[in-house]
Parts: sequence; structure tokens; C-alpha cells
Amino acid sequence: MTAAFARNTDPLTSFGGADAIQPHVTALEKEVLDTLRDSIFGLTINEIAGRLNRSLVSVSPRLKPLVLKGLVVDTGLTKDGPEGRGRIIWRAK
Repeated sequence: MTAAFARNTDPLTSFGGADAIQPHVTALEKEVLDTLRDSIFGLTINEIAGRLNRSLVSVSPRLKPLVLKGLVVDTGLTKDGPEGRGRIIWRAK
């Protein structure tokens, strides 16, 4: 249920209406998710951004909502990014 558009005290029909007006996955979240689904071993944020030809600042904020929705997971592995720091490898569920 969508908490952002309905209160806990609202009738169940309000939750249905809230779900109807808020898509479960935004267009950019879908692009990120599809990119991860196309990868067997998962990708870092840098790799996702590169494959989508988008900036890190537009792609990075899409991961947390996808994790909260249960669609993406942190593999527990890291890979060095271009700056030499370890980057989380993300994978679609």
C-alpha cells in the first residue's frame, strides 16, 4: 500500500486510489531494473549509469526505492570504480 498518498486511518478504498495514482516503478527505475536484469552477475552504479548513458546523480537515487520495493539487492560484493574506491555490486531479484 502507498503510505505517501493515504493515511493509516483512511478506508481501504483510499489505499487503492493511492496505489492507482502512484506507479509502483518510475520510468527511470524501470530502466535501472531492466539493466540489472540483463546482467548475470550484477553491476555497480558506475556500470549501470554507463550502460544507460546517464549521470551517476540521476541513476544513484533510483537504487534505494528499488531495494525498498524488493526488486534489487546488494550482493555483498564490491568492485573498484573509476576512482579506485569499492562500489557495491547490485543485482535484480
